[in-house]
Amino acid sequence: MQHVSRCSFPDSVICWLHNIVFEVITAFPYYGTRSRLAIQARLHSLLLGEQIPKTATVLLEFFIKRESKVSLMRQPLPHFCQEEVVLHAQECLLKLNKQVITYQDVRDMVENLVGLHNMCIKKNTEAAMELGTTVRKLIIIVGEVATSLEKMAEVPVSDWMAIGDAIVYKLEQLNLPKPIPFASYIPRMRDFRSIKMLGAGGFGAVYLANFRPANFVTTVKLVNTDRFSRHKQAAMDKVVASVIRNPFIVKYYCCFSVKEAYVTIMEYIAGLDLMRVVTKEEFLEIEPVRIIMAQLILALEHMHLRGFLHRDIKVSNMLILPGGRVKVIDFDTVKVCQGHWRAVDWWSAGIVMYKLMTGRVPFRGKSKQMLRERIITAPLKWPRPDEHPNSANTPAKDITYRMLKKNPVERLGSRTYSDLKTHPFFDHFNWKMLYQKKDLCEIASIKEILNSDAEKDGKAGEPSDKRKHQKIEEMNDVSAESQKPLLCYASSSFKKLMTKPKHPDGVSLPEALGFVAAGAAAGRNAALQVTKERLQRWFKETRRRD
Repeated sequence: MQHVSRCSFPDSVICWLHNIVFEVITAFPYYGTRSRLAIQARLHSLLLGEQIPKTATVLLEFFIKRESKVSLMRQPLPHFCQEEVVLHAQECLLKLNKQVITYQDVRDMVENLVGLHNMCIKKNTEAAMELGTTVRKLIIIVGEVATSLEKMAEVPVSDWMAIGDAIVYKLEQLNLPKPIPFASYIPRMRDFRSIKMLGAGGFGAVYLANFRPANFVTTVKLVNTDRFSRHKQAAMDKVVASVIRNPFIVKYYCCFSVKEAYVTIMEYIAGLDLMRVVTKEEFLEIEPVRIIMAQLILALEHMHLRGFLHRDIKVSNMLILPGGRVKVIDFDTVKVCQGHWRAVDWWSAGIVMYKLMTGRVPFRGKSKQMLRERIITAPLKWPRPDEHPNSANTPAKDITYRMLKKNPVERLGSRTYSDLKTHPFFDHFNWKMLYQKKDLCEIASIKEILNSDAEKDGKAGEPSDKRKHQKIEEMNDVSAESQKPLLCYASSSFKKLMTKPKHPDGVSLPEALGFVAAGAAAGRNAALQVTKERLQRWFKETRRRD
């Protein structure tokens, strides 16, 4: 990159500006940290002059345009990494254009991407190699700006080129095995025997099925290929599955395509749609509401911290088991996004809580336009306490009201997750219990509905629209060469199952879906920890000096 000097201010003027800003921010101690950083960022951007930001801006725009292209030949995890890098680059470009970027912004960006790279090494070496190369390119683009900002702030200057090189070359030290070709873990449709239909609709159909090679039951979801207009949208649930692992979120085993549909193999949840429970109960008591909402908060926190927004949280997208354990499902509308958009999901969570407590939704309208206007302008109203027992619970009403704030900045959960967890509604609540106990609460209607479904001799879940729906037996496999990597996924345990020698008597479920041997995992994690510490030592040392 061409070396560009600072702007042509005389050194005496630069020194004078530094002194003025220092006196201002020290003379007014009531300025918050953000205010002081904003003043310093503005000054440093001014002192940088026009040439360096313009050079970096042009390169960032080109980088973002090139890396934003969706490739069907890229697997879900590398695609997710690509989107994360682009989002970081876009944020960097935005701050450059507004002249509010600081050296700490660049350091934070690189540290976040290093963490993502470490996660990829554990999951997929191909994704880690591709990500390392892309991150190095981004560091080269912003490195000179970051160096100049560090000099302005009079902090130790970083060797950005060395950091980029370390990210690329660290994989060579680990000597990891070559990844398994994705085509080798795609099952055949004849390996599945349909047991019964669990549900159906315009999207396709969901079946309970037996996976013959391992002899265990699973859920098979068939989605019509014409449901999605873009491949990026069709791939989103595979992208989520490649990153997410949480007890409150449904687990995916495998995804692939056949001629007629997109196929998803996931864990079978012996529960039911939460909407059916609320409809049966009319409304839930406060304690079950508390336990359900706590699980939803933890599920959303897990997704948000990994860069996802669900965007379709509702009671019909939550499955509940006997004992009150909840699983969030349906990732077709998920987006990879930055943290400041997470208020969208907290609004939806507020709607869920209102529905659980009252049996109704807070806003209604005869048309979409009327509903939209009421959501934007109408105040949140509760049934009178003499009509509805939950309306007398002040903490429950308060947390719901604060999740349904019109202004997303004011919405509970938008600032920190602890704001939700420490709200009086959760006073003395044992969050660890959600991970430790099997039975969390008792809701009588769950067993009643399940028993009623069982008595119908497998007819529960038959589609009410009576349309012809796709059946497992009618699906036609395609060749491995015809599969698109972006639309394929397999969990590590499913890969192990598909690539191990087949036993004539089949494989037990615990063995089929078990984890990698502890010894091998420990050895790889130890090697990873060494390189991680070497790469991040610079960040720690710099902060101590600061």
